[in-house]
Amino acid sequence: MKVHRGLGTKITPVPDQIPPNYSHLLDRFRTWSVEAQKSATATDPLLALKGTGAHLWSDAAPDAIRLSCAAAAGVDLFIANDARLHAKQVAGIQFIVSLDRAPL
Repeated sequence: MKVHRGLGTKITPVPDQIPPNYSHLLDRFRTWSVEAQKSATATDPLLALKGTGAHLWSDAAPDAIRLSCAAAAGVDLFIANDARLHAKQVAGIQFIVSLDRAPL
């Protein structure tokens, strides 16, 4: 079984884990899923916007973007890839730690 990493929910079964006489259903689902995704991307106005704002963030450091999102969410601990961020004071975040010093 394939599992969605973030949600822990089942996506599709592994072919070896279903009876052989049902494998055609899995093949049919995969074909339908790919076609449905292409169709939705072509017709849905919101999905058509995907990637159009990438230039807005192109010069921003990834940790800076994640840091602002974490502050908005009110997290207590932010683990950064950039060791220079540990000295920053950000409203809404109590602790900023670099990955190599994180209490894991």
